[in-house]
Amino acid sequence: MRWAPLVCALVLLSPRADAKPSPCDVPEGLDPTRVSASLEPSKGLGEELCVIIAKPDKGQEAQLVIIALHGLGAGPDQWLTSGALIERLDRLTRAGELPPTAVVAPEGRGGYWTDWSSGEAPWGSWVARELIEDVLPRHGLKMPAPQRALIGLSMGGFGALSLGLRNPETFGILGALSPTDMELATKAQPNRTTYTNVFGRPIDKRRVRALNPRRLVEAGSGKGQLVLVAWGDREPKKFSVGARHLRRALKRARVASDFRTVKGGTHGFGTTWSPSTIDWMLKRVAGRVTKGAEDPR
Repeated sequence: MRWAPLVCALVLLSPRADAKPSPCDVPEGLDPTRVSASLEPSKGLGEELCVIIAKPDKGQEAQLVIIALHGLGAGPDQWLTSGALIERLDRLTRAGELPPTAVVAPEGRGGYWTDWSSGEAPWGSWVARELIEDVLPRHGLKMPAPQRALIGLSMGGFGALSLGLRNPETFGILGALSPTDMELATKAQPNRTTYTNVFGRPIDKRRVRALNPRRLVEAGSGKGQLVLVAWGDREPKKFSVGARHLRRALKRARVASDFRTVKGGTHGFGTTWSPSTIDWMLKRVAGRVTKGAEDPR
């Protein structure tokens, strides 16, 4: 019995115990005839992970699928509850501004949507490979890249851009609210466990640079995709300054992109991630899908 405290301590310090699994239920207040929650197997991570899926209203067939990545400390329901994403989609669809759209919200815990340096936690491959190739087809949501958008906020914003820019054949549209600039983040907090879990201790600076969205754009990524970025001018530097660096890189590379700076915006739904910001992103996603459908190229 004298080993019990040590065993408990090791479990609590394990990188895989960085965050507890999220409850896998349809969020309260959402229509269970449209929204489902299921535990989906991940071979890479060796466990089942929660995925919440919202289908279009009134039995319509989805013409667009949005994969929504949550932020650090949140769960797969974040975009659907705090972000009221289904309500925003329904309103725009009824107004004829958006085609019928499905939302897929996977569980990512504190993995930063990135394959860890240690190789033990492939959170990036969970989304870019397993979710796309296995989970979506099982739910009747197999679509080509131009009809597939990857969006995220904060940690999820970094994940959406980093994964999306490295997988243009998989994701045609990328959207990020306050994406983390990992070079700025790891420089300011090189010993933060959240970052060392992903990038090693000490931080592998070359790998951080290789996966950082603005560096990917500078290296030629983003061609043929649409990249949308919003941030608040009162957010910490790893979000606000990083987003401005990214905007500069996208413009210089002439990547199709659009930006929104929220004056007085802080890191949250009350200001920067407001309904108007989410609508801004969804309308531009819709414009891209409509243009792509009309353009035979």
